[in-house]
Amino acid sequence: MPGLPDWRQDSQVTDVTMKIVQRIMDYCTLSRSELRGALILIGILFALIIVRLLIPDETAIADSDFPVFYREIQAFEEHVGSYQSAAVGTYEKDPNSEAITFVRSETQDSVLKSHRPTGTLLMIELNSADTLDLQRLNGIGPAFARRITAYRNRLGGFLWKSQLLEVWGMDSSRYQKLFFSVSVDSTLVKKMDVNTVTFKEMIHHPYMPYELAKSIIVYRQKQRRFQSIEEVRTLESCNESLFRKLSGYLSAGN
Repeated sequence: MPGLPDWRQDSQVTDVTMKIVQRIMDYCTLSRSELRGALILIGILFALIIVRLLIPDETAIADSDFPVFYREIQAFEEHVGSYQSAAVGTYEKDPNSEAITFVRSETQDSVLKSHRPTGTLLMIELNSADTLDLQRLNGIGPAFARRITAYRNRLGGFLWKSQLLEVWGMDSSRYQKLFFSVSVDSTLVKKMDVNTVTFKEMIHHPYMPYELAKSIIVYRQKQRRFQSIEEVRTLESCNESLFRKLSGYLSAGN
């Protein structure tokens, strides 16, 4: 300060400096709990740094052997196809009635016979069996038995064994196990009379598309009556493949 001796000025500067230093130290002083928290935080940060140094940025993933994977898929599809093809054949019309039955070819039958096991086998008729009967089959439990009967009810009955492959969850392995333990009595199939069946009943059937059900109703309104199920084949919304699939479930109510 002006007019003061130099030693007094130096003393005042020193006092001010000490006060500033003391305030800084008071501000930075930590309590015991705060010091413990700070040490824990420093320890966590140190651990994260160590982990970051030990673990690489990218983890190498071994390349999948896709050719092997594709070969397994192909083998599975061929296995499924061998059993699905066993139910492919022709539909033949009985000359003495309107009945149309499904007939497998000799070649397909011979493929199945080559896989037929020997010995006495359990035989369950699919269209008359209840859930308890079905549970006697290899690989069929209560849930699967209910699925089979539920799908059978929607169809009106099974026309051939391979329709089991249409049941949700049925695979070729399970189907192969029970193939020679089941039979189908197609005479037990409940057919839809195209002259009286309702629209709701038709679209409930798994094979009946909405457009064809609508066409059948319109045809009945115009023509009053189907004389035979062959007239369904002539409808614009019905093709040959669909008619072959559905014909075993249709009748003209003669």
